[in-house]
Amino acid sequence: MNTSKLVAICIVCLCIAAIPAIAQENNTTEVATTISDNAKNYIAQHFGTAVDDQHCFASGGISYTDPIGISQTGSTQDVVATLKLGVGSSARGPGGEVYTDITDYTTLDNDAIVWIGNHLSGDDRYCTAVIAEDLTPETGYIDIKSYPSGASIYLGDDDYDYKGTTPKTIGVSPGSYYDIKLTKSGYDDYTTRVYVSAGDTAAVSAYLTATPTTGSISVSSAPSGADIYLDGRHKGITPKTISDVSPGSHTLKLEKYGYKEWLTSVHVTSGVTESITAHLTAADVSPPAIRIDKPVTIEYNNNGLLEEGEKVTIIYGATDPSGVTSIKILLDETMLESQNQAGTYTITTNPLTKGRHTIRVEATDSKSNSGFEELPITVERTGPSVYFGTTRTTIKKGEDAIFTLSAVNPIGNPPMTVQLILKPPSGVSVTSSSFAKAGSGIYTCTQAIESGDNVRSIEV
Repeated sequence: MNTSKLVAICIVCLCIAAIPAIAQENNTTEVATTISDNAKNYIAQHFGTAVDDQHCFASGGISYTDPIGISQTGSTQDVVATLKLGVGSSARGPGGEVYTDITDYTTLDNDAIVWIGNHLSGDDRYCTAVIAEDLTPETGYIDIKSYPSGASIYLGDDDYDYKGTTPKTIGVSPGSYYDIKLTKSGYDDYTTRVYVSAGDTAAVSAYLTATPTTGSISVSSAPSGADIYLDGRHKGITPKTISDVSPGSHTLKLEKYGYKEWLTSVHVTSGVTESITAHLTAADVSPPAIRIDKPVTIEYNNNGLLEEGEKVTIIYGATDPSGVTSIKILLDETMLESQNQAGTYTITTNPLTKGRHTIRVEATDSKSNSGFEELPITVERTGPSVYFGTTRTTIKKGEDAIFTLSAVNPIGNPPMTVQLILKPPSGVSVTSSSFAKAGSGIYTCTQAIESGDNVRSIEV
């Protein structure tokens, strides 16, 4: 203990006193004790300090007070008071300090009591020091960049705090995880989590994705290969994904030969691909059976040739198990007439012009299946008018037959050549003079038949 802090010590000892208590009428009493002379002598002998009234607490000793109860008037009850011995200081110097057990101390502005026992005195090796130092906490950093730049930065755990726009470096307390969110108009939000160590910089590079303004439709069908029509416009063949479709409601139609038409409505959302699968149903695709007959005029007129100005009569018709709803006959794409039910019909054309013509019959059944048949015909220029005859239909050997041949070429036709060619029956030979003339006119030709017994008919 430093000499500057030595103080006078007053010792209060332990004493045990048996004190008779006299009952009072109120059945309670208070008992007080004081330090005996023997206690004072003990303190002086062992601690080298005289105890007097000036340096002792409570001027003359330590008092003990305790209420007791008396059970009966005139009775006597023993009270044992145990007083604990302590030391006290009477020093009055302000700021004075008494050290015990090195670390404990008491400011001596007022009297203090330390219970008697083994204690360590103050030691010069120990002192109390105040260290004045400005401590700087360590910091971590987050370096945030975005592509494109200018994204708003939000930092936090549960709640996000706005920290500015990219690019930016932010100082944070180290040793923690941080949630980062970047937002920018026209782009999807970007979120991530980073751990920041003391003195380190965590780098964040965010490549923002543009928010889509259109959607898509993925179309498939069973069977595949159906034509896709979106809002009436052909988009390809199933399966196919149609991109860049504006948000909203759209009409989707699928068509495939041999199957019924498939129709639905699709609602498209930006950034979303709608999936559509169509199960097509087989349909009746057989067209009506169509009849179109070759005109009789063609078969029997001029060896099957039609001449300019002639008419033709056509027989046509159509049948189908589901019923026929329409039959049309056309000449060179010009409709001649139409019918609304199955049957057989006849029509005669107007005079035909020279050249190639097409007769076409189209038919549709109740399942909307259609078919057609075509018949091509050729109309020739009007040829020369020829007459060939004889006065006899039979002839005998040695007789002469006179044949008359006439030919008239229409005005405007190319030059005409008239030639007689005889084709006698089998077994008959004919001797003929050469006969070939050019131009219109009437010609006479004499032919001789070899002698014979048979009579032969002559066809003119």
